[in-house]
Amino acid sequence: MFKYTEDEDIYYSLYSINGQCIKELSNAQIIEQIKKRNPSFAGSKLTKIPLLNALAELLDKEKPKMKTPSKKSGESQTPSKKRNNQSVIKETQVSNKKRNTSVRENSFNDDENQSEEEEDEDQDDDEDEDEDQEKERKVEGKFRLLKEVDQLDIKELEAILKTKKLKQELDVKNKEIYSLENKVRELEKITKSPASTNNNNNNNNNNNNNNNNNNNNNNNNTPKRLSISSQFPPLIVTPDDLNSNFALKLFNKVHKGFNFHKVTHKLSSESQMDIDYIAKIQKEFIKFMVLKVLDNDYDIKQPSKLVPPPLIHKFWKTLCLDSFGYSQFLKVLGVNVHHKYDENENRIDYIRTRDLYRDYFPNSISELDHKNIIENGGCWPWDYLMIPPQSPSTPSSKSKSNSTPSTLSTSSTPSKGNQTPKSK
Repeated sequence: MFKYTEDEDIYYSLYSINGQCIKELSNAQIIEQIKKRNPSFAGSKLTKIPLLNALAELLDKEKPKMKTPSKKSGESQTPSKKRNNQSVIKETQVSNKKRNTSVRENSFNDDENQSEEEEDEDQDDDEDEDEDQEKERKVEGKFRLLKEVDQLDIKELEAILKTKKLKQELDVKNKEIYSLENKVRELEKITKSPASTNNNNNNNNNNNNNNNNNNNNNNNNTPKRLSISSQFPPLIVTPDDLNSNFALKLFNKVHKGFNFHKVTHKLSSESQMDIDYIAKIQKEFIKFMVLKVLDNDYDIKQPSKLVPPPLIHKFWKTLCLDSFGYSQFLKVLGVNVHHKYDENENRIDYIRTRDLYRDYFPNSISELDHKNIIENGGCWPWDYLMIPPQSPSTPSSKSKSNSTPSTLSTSSTPSKGNQTPKSK
């Protein structure tokens, strides 16, 4: 404990902060209280008595700021109380004066020492600040290095963990491989014995025979699903193929290889035709397409050589509306025959088409017979694209012009000499 003189003890006991006497405070607490009241205070290295003197002076400066009792409050006090207060105040003032004199004598000496010490402290503080800044810089550099080292350590740890995992996985796989190798060796030892080899050969032969039999049965039972392009390769027509036998083969291939059910359903629903009659038109359409293939009449850039009759042309157009179906039909036919509509169709080309029909399909000449067409219905009318005779344009011939359709219908019958012979 710090020992005070009697005067110091009495003097410092008069000052208190928050109910605590200042002489009971430590040096650090005294410095805190001084800096609260005087932030520019720099005597942190002083002894306790100069610090207490400085704090007492600051507290004396704060006393005038305290509220003085008002007159009303003084008037309300009794005379006895006033006297007591005045006596206490006088005694304290006297004691304070005595203490102040003794303290001031000591403080003068202390102030001189303090001024010198303060100058030294300022220099020391500047040096300390510089040293602190250098220390902070060094510490910041160390922190940066530590962060970089930490990052490197994390990466190294990750790499080490990965290598450990890989080693574990490799160990497991090596164990599996080792166990498999042992099994293979045991099997090789077993197979080396002659009895086992004979039995194994017999079993293998039996298994192979059974597998072959099963494959043959499966091949016989399950039909092979081949694409249309593999079933029907592109058609190549040679000059030797320009005969009726080749035309009939091509007709049968298309007739059996493609299903016209969509076209027949559409024609039966739209034009209300009989299904048997549509089937007849279908056959004649296939014959017409065979004629175009054999006559090499499928080049887009050149005009068409052959002319289809109206019913066959209608069947052709309805088939072309189904683009996928028509593409499949052309694959079966073997040649890409594009549909072209020629507004300038000529009767000469139509007659030539009928002539080719006679040459390549001699057994179906009855389809060209006019009587058969009238009686049973046909697809190849002989008067198609025929220009009717022009009637005179005089006004008196109006009644005659009304009667021309009947004459045309009668005159459209060919002579006996021009009739085609029926097939036997």
